[in-house]
Amino acid sequence: NVQNVSSTISAFTIDTQGRLARLADTSNPYPVGSGPVCMLQDPSNQYVYTSNRNDSTVSGFIINQNTGQLSGLTRGSTFPTVGNPTCLVASGNVR
Repeated sequence: NVQNVSSTISAFTIDTQGRLARLADTSNPYPVGSGPVCMLQDPSNQYVYTSNRNDSTVSGFIINQNTGQLSGLTRGSTFPTVGNPTCLVASGNVR
């Protein structure tokens, strides 16, 4: 769930009844750059990225495979772009 107004993304789980429930994490919703417009989970299901139009950045997170919680990338979590990013695409070539 991308929240453009508050510049956050929210994480959810699916309960046993098939309903969405907000992921129990004190950091949820997670802050991203200003004006997120697109969110992408990579093909390996290890990372989530947002393109942030207002500050021309991409934000990245590692997905905890046991809990679903997000944490910052080891090399930093915000990356500058040229121009205002609107969409994201992931390659299947994970390295």
